[in-house]
Amino acid sequence: MRYRIEQLFGSIKQKIGSSFKLLMEDLSRKASLACAILWNFWVLAAYLFFYFRLVSCNIATLRAVVDF
Repeated sequence: MRYRIEQLFGSIKQKIGSSFKLLMEDLSRKASLACAILWNFWVLAAYLFFYFRLVSCNIATLRAVVDF
């Protein structure tokens, strides 16, 4: 389980960098939390896109087989 969490943070750090150049600690904390939430939305959107694409391809394949 720990490797999954480390992999998540590693992916986020590669995309946005490893630090925020803010003077106040609470703003840095909020910025990092916002980036983690946005990253999760991005991953969810990608999964949903590929899922619906797969479903639509399967439906098209079934129609082609049934209508032969």
